[in-house]
Amino acid sequence: MQKTKGRRIILPPVVRELQKPFFSKKIDPDLESLMRFNGIVQRYAEGPPIARQYLSGGAGTEMGLPVSEEYAAEFEALSRLLYLQPRTESKEKTAFAQEQLRTFLKERNIELSGGFRARDFKLPNLHHTTYELILEVLSLLPDSHLTSEHFSKLSLGGWGSGAAKCSQYIDQEVHIYQFPLRGARRNLVAILLHEVGHSFFAGLSREQIIVLHNFRKMMATKARSDIFGVQKPELVLAADYLYGAESRITYSLGTTNEFVPESYMHYVTQGAFTAEGLAERRDIAKSENDTSEPSHFDSFVRSVPPKLANAYNALWRFLRQQFEEVEYV
Repeated sequence: MQKTKGRRIILPPVVRELQKPFFSKKIDPDLESLMRFNGIVQRYAEGPPIARQYLSGGAGTEMGLPVSEEYAAEFEALSRLLYLQPRTESKEKTAFAQEQLRTFLKERNIELSGGFRARDFKLPNLHHTTYELILEVLSLLPDSHLTSEHFSKLSLGGWGSGAAKCSQYIDQEVHIYQFPLRGARRNLVAILLHEVGHSFFAGLSREQIIVLHNFRKMMATKARSDIFGVQKPELVLAADYLYGAESRITYSLGTTNEFVPESYMHYVTQGAFTAEGLAERRDIAKSENDTSEPSHFDSFVRSVPPKLANAYNALWRFLRQQFEEVEYV
């Protein structure tokens, strides 16, 4: 499931995607919006293709608009690169992947269940690779994060209520609703880790939360002019998913109980930060002919003022302790 060397874990490519922009080149703004929020394009026997845009992620809240053949073709090409697999496949493969995930979680005293408002709480009939991706991501985490009293159930599918349309953490349960289980892979990876990050936050001591709260306030002071807008987004580490990196900055800087789960996700996904980890990442990249930057985190801290870089490195040292000295490369 994962390759390790010392206390370093080599990230699978599907997780490393979150170190890069959502799209490698500029595309039609409407198409970008459609794909960021897991929209689809449907073809019919008669009439033009229809782009279906999910407005909130909730059940029944979508908008359909006719699009050109060129638009549909570009969507199909990009979705093959960026999206989870389509739903249709054999029930046997899906059942096997579900059981693998269920077994992994049961060994850690976590119940696997269908989501809220899902009929009979049955698991959704997803493509087996979606269940495998969830297992691959959770397998990256220390067992102590998955055996905590603050993480007792993983619920998949169904629909949320109120503002929680994509996912939610409540009463020791991580809920991943139907919306992120379709569409862009990076959305599911980031959302899953963010929600597990909420269970991590629930287990922190009061003293630890105060330290993280003060760090978040310092970040907010440097990066924004007021509570409504980000002034200097380049000074804040962010991953590009859902509505984009800058939207995640605004969201996570607002409260400590969102900043910590987002930072948790960043620690897993944004790359090496020690000299040893960076050297290993460069060796791996050389063997794979990968010319991309070795670590988004390292690139970011090199681009910001020294005091801010030192603060981020201190936060990452704290997180490394909480991750049992594991570093992701």
